[in-house]
Amino acid sequence: MSCSCENSNKLVIENYLTCTTCGLCTEYNPTYVISYNNPRAHYRKCYYSRIKRFQKKMREMKSELIGQYSEDILCLYGHLEFAWNCLREKKRKYFFSQKVVMYFILKILDIDVTVPLLKNEDRTKEQLQSMCKLLPEKYF
Repeated sequence: MSCSCENSNKLVIENYLTCTTCGLCTEYNPTYVISYNNPRAHYRKCYYSRIKRFQKKMREMKSELIGQYSEDILCLYGHLEFAWNCLREKKRKYFFSQKVVMYFILKILDIDVTVPLLKNEDRTKEQLQSMCKLLPEKYF
């Protein structure tokens, strides 16, 4: 949209390019240049992603079987995380241990890979029981 007065003098007022003669406002998309004199005004927000951390755990296992079934493993992980987030009253403050989740998912998919578990067997057993309650019966 251009001005009817065809004035070339314009100012940026509240992110709108405004004509100094007629006052017509047009949208303005500023370009930010980062330098010493002009520091970055907008920082990207960081979001915590459990699934990204779990992918890192999968890579650390260095198993070809886990690599072959990575889509199925991540899909089950997503189901488990979603079901846990939907709980109104949670017994746990934090999500389950990555080791226990990996063990649980590999057992559901019948993938024979050894996974180190927690030192405390009671905690491991409690987490496994909680995960069994979260997923539908079709996985077992």
